[in-house]
Amino acid sequence: MMEEYGVLKKGWKNIIGICRKEYRGIPFVPGPCKTEVTENVRPIQEIPGQEKIQGSVAVQLHLFYEDLLEEFKWYLKQIPFPFDLFVSCQENADIHRIKKVLSKLSHVGKVEVRQIPNRGRDIAPVYIWFRRELQSYDYFLHIHSKKSLFTGKEQTDWRRQSLNALLGSPNMVKRILYLLEQEEDIGLVFPEYFKELTMYHSSWLTNEMQGRAFMEEYGLHMEGSLFQYPVGSFYWAKTKALQPLFDRAYTIEEFPREEGQVDGTLLHVIERGIGVMAGSRGCRSVLVDTDEGVFRFRKSVKLFRDYLSGDCRTLQEKLSSYQTVCFDLFGTLVTEAQWEENIFPRYEIRKIVECLLNRGKTVICRIPAGYSGQKAEEILERCGYCAGKIILVPEEIGREIPSALPADSIYVTDRTFRYWEAVYGKGQETVWLMNPKDAYVLSDDYDKYKEMWDIPEKRRKLEERINGCWYNSPFALEGPEGMTGKEVEHDYMPD
Repeated sequence: MMEEYGVLKKGWKNIIGICRKEYRGIPFVPGPCKTEVTENVRPIQEIPGQEKIQGSVAVQLHLFYEDLLEEFKWYLKQIPFPFDLFVSCQENADIHRIKKVLSKLSHVGKVEVRQIPNRGRDIAPVYIWFRRELQSYDYFLHIHSKKSLFTGKEQTDWRRQSLNALLGSPNMVKRILYLLEQEEDIGLVFPEYFKELTMYHSSWLTNEMQGRAFMEEYGLHMEGSLFQYPVGSFYWAKTKALQPLFDRAYTIEEFPREEGQVDGTLLHVIERGIGVMAGSRGCRSVLVDTDEGVFRFRKSVKLFRDYLSGDCRTLQEKLSSYQTVCFDLFGTLVTEAQWEENIFPRYEIRKIVECLLNRGKTVICRIPAGYSGQKAEEILERCGYCAGKIILVPEEIGREIPSALPADSIYVTDRTFRYWEAVYGKGQETVWLMNPKDAYVLSDDYDKYKEMWDIPEKRRKLEERINGCWYNSPFALEGPEGMTGKEVEHDYMPD
């Protein structure tokens, strides 16, 4: 298998990749691949606690399940600073009892409890019912009585992991407030992703189209399709980091009526949009990982560890077990690029396709809207594929995933929302591959070269390197340091 695939016998993890030497005729020097990016991590214990705060603090608690009142009372007792408390609850809740219990908290000032309609879940209380009040504070904490019963059981572990990360002890709160007070560019602090979530939750999922509309409305921009946000909607925030959401003045009629929706609504868009908005406003996020005892700054690849431990040999074996393999053109077979000359083959994938064809497998390529079959064939041929042996099929209008694949087939895509719809919506066996741009955004190099992205000529060169070599491999996030030797490094580093 190793010989057939073309990988050196030294082993997959110890080389950069078989076709790096093809890149624009410039030789590659093999070096070690990293299967994880280096995260900007600091141990929780190393962050000093803020003893006194200058800014004002508000807490918004959405207490949909009143039986959790005592649990939230305990967590709110961990706040060692003065704060005002704004509680939303169901229309039949005992607001007098709730206010009586929470007014006994030692550091609480104002306590306001409101009955609200069951519409907009925990999002509406922040951006509708208490919108005016929360805007007057420097920092606010949003928490809610999450049970997520639609999963088949009460998600107690998820709720308590989130609460422990944000309110686990007075010292934890002091450290979080230290970050918010002392680090000007930190805008959000939220829990590390819950262990039962998947890496696909770091994306819009089925909210893709609404997410694009959200970004367009607010004039936001985001590179790649993967991003960090408070999954589950528990977070500390600098109010100014999310000011446009308050200024928007949503109405309750804009939110869907409660029907047990699990995705695809404005609620789910805003939940994700919080992270995108803070990032677009120049604010970093901090993820709190109580299991590993660290704060992660800007990014986390914890959910991607299993994926990054994969390799193309295993992928080839999986795809070879099916008679028909369907690929998206861009992102899987070739790289997506703003400039056409920066379209490169996904080199390891090309070798896999050659193997599949040699074994008599059927290989299908989905052509995106706006591309003719002739244009797609030209791109494939230029990238070294045997286009004449690949069946070219245009994407169906209005359909994100193939609709007529035979039973013994598998679909390969780099789009998380397509993966999610194919697997969970249609039951289609599917493989997701990370594309070069998403790998770049997750890498250390993103911060290093971020300013170059806004300069067209430098962006053009940077895109060439991202697609052609640094992040061409679906599994290795080595970047420039995957190459060794001063001459090669000089040739490839952006000007």
